[in-house]
Amino acid sequence: MVKRISPLKIFEQATYGKSYSTHRYCCESDLIPEPFHKKEKDFVFDKYGETERHKKSIDLRRSLETVSKLKVPLFSFFLDGSRRVYKLDDIEYNNRVYPIFLGQIGASCCRRNLEGYIKNFRTNNRLILAVPAIADPDGGHKSKFFEKLCEKINAESSLKPLNLSPLHKIISYRDSKNSDYADLAISKLHDEMLDMEKEFVNWLVKEERVLKPGNMLIKDGSLEYKNIKRGSFKDISQLKSNYNCVVGVSTGP
Repeated sequence: MVKRISPLKIFEQATYGKSYSTHRYCCESDLIPEPFHKKEKDFVFDKYGETERHKKSIDLRRSLETVSKLKVPLFSFFLDGSRRVYKLDDIEYNNRVYPIFLGQIGASCCRRNLEGYIKNFRTNNRLILAVPAIADPDGGHKSKFFEKLCEKINAESSLKPLNLSPLHKIISYRDSKNSDYADLAISKLHDEMLDMEKEFVNWLVKEERVLKPGNMLIKDGSLEYKNIKRGSFKDISQLKSNYNCVVGVSTGP
């Protein structure tokens, strides 16, 4: 019988770290990540989502009357992402202790049919490990170390016989002056959730080809993506094209 060890033990051995087996807990699921959101109240946007600037308010009653006469609703798709973050352990490198976090990242899209009933259209869930960048003995950058380590954990750890979802990927956070490691890791996991939402929209547009002016999508949350240079969708022209028939709904002060 093959003896399997825990994923954290595999990680500790592969990265030459020292695990402290500290208390595990679930972070607040609505914890807003650093660094952008804490400064949001003092941040002034130099660009706006609207393509037109109006000095006076616009009367939308006529447009709303036109929409209300449509036989089918204007919005047929609804998208929302979620994340839940767990503190798993503390690990030491070069006499400094760093936390390790696990993110449960998900996104789900519902579709309204012609009869008005809403059903699940697609749901994805991922497990992502957020670790300190210093854990990569190859120095990071374009290193494939974490990718190979993720494969090793899925193939050899004690998780495999449990039929759990495999670890999707390992991401890293870097030291930042005056920033809490937890905020840095949660911010990276939050970006992964946003990236999954972008994947869903891209799938609806490019593969399913279902989004159009009469078949629009409501996404829970703002469409003002701050870290556009991170993630899989860095082409701003492609992103704008995909979101032609998407409306973001968020609450604010």
